[in-house]
Amino acid sequence: MSDCLRLHAFPANEGDCLLIEYGDSDKPHRVLIDGGRLATYHDHLGPFLADLKDGERKLELMVVSHIDRDHIEGALALLQDAELTLAADDIWFNAFPHLEGKSVPVVLPDNQIPVLSAKHGELLTAAIRQRKWPWNKAFDGAAVALGDDGKPVRRKLAGGAVIHLLSPSREKLTALIKPWRKECARAEIVPGLLAVAGAGAAGQVAVLAARDSADLEALANRKTPDDTAPANGSSIAFLFEYGGWRLLLAADAHPGLLLDGLRAYDGGKAVSVALFKLSHHGSKSNMTRDLGAAVAFEHALVSTSGSQFSHPDQEALARVILAGDAKNVHFNYRNDITGSWDNDPLMKKYGYLATYPMAANGYFSAEFTKDGLQRLK
Repeated sequence: MSDCLRLHAFPANEGDCLLIEYGDSDKPHRVLIDGGRLATYHDHLGPFLADLKDGERKLELMVVSHIDRDHIEGALALLQDAELTLAADDIWFNAFPHLEGKSVPVVLPDNQIPVLSAKHGELLTAAIRQRKWPWNKAFDGAAVALGDDGKPVRRKLAGGAVIHLLSPSREKLTALIKPWRKECARAEIVPGLLAVAGAGAAGQVAVLAARDSADLEALANRKTPDDTAPANGSSIAFLFEYGGWRLLLAADAHPGLLLDGLRAYDGGKAVSVALFKLSHHGSKSNMTRDLGAAVAFEHALVSTSGSQFSHPDQEALARVILAGDAKNVHFNYRNDITGSWDNDPLMKKYGYLATYPMAANGYFSAEFTKDGLQRLK
């Protein structure tokens, strides 16, 4: 038996679909974080899970970070797939009762299903009930959220992994109540879609204006508003620890709350992580210079195709690259936006390396070894 820690990002267009494998490399524990778009499940995640051996088709944990469609659509498709035999020890998802401070039964009886106030939330809840998976078991059926004092909370997983929850807070969940209700009133609108903040108009592609002489200091120091979108603020974001490695998986969380949690983690010291999955796909409203200073990291992952909102923003990547030591910036898509960072003079000047999928666009796969991160896809 050999020990492993692997992180995979499946093609999810503008969204997230991440899978962690840890423990025995031949029979690892698995944690799924979000499901990306509908095609993510049908074309990528679903076939991956179906190909697992009988007896290994199990998740230690499934996390649906929040209700934006680029995170929840594929998760809903997974739960509704009647042909997929899959077990899960726990699923973390904050439904409408959790926003109001209520709990739900860890395992829902067939005749007890909460009525939620968002279309996708209702569907996801029904699908959880149908699967009969434990729901927010690690929180006794209550919301997956920070403690009443606003401090990060710690939960253990089977196999020796530990999660330190950094988001959401009770305040962030409460802020989602009104938008959730509003979107539910419009049956044709995907819950959370209109609440996205800091989004550029589709088709407006921000690439480096002067490729070889871009001033990253000037870009990083531009004044940009912090994300205030309630849906993003409700994101479940955390540090994942296993075998001496630590991953920061930020979903679409607000930068201020992430910063507070990181500062509380080790008495204000910069938290060392092997990889930082950037919040909100590299939005300038979710990556601040203060946040970069609170994390010591060599590898950053940008999970997006750039569709819809033209992420990642150049200001965000400038802040990542300037945050301390030389950086490896990993993209799971290569396009006009991300490809502009594959620039030898710029990489030499600022001491970073941009990496891209080795074959099919949309994939990122890496293993963490004694020699560091080894990109596999």
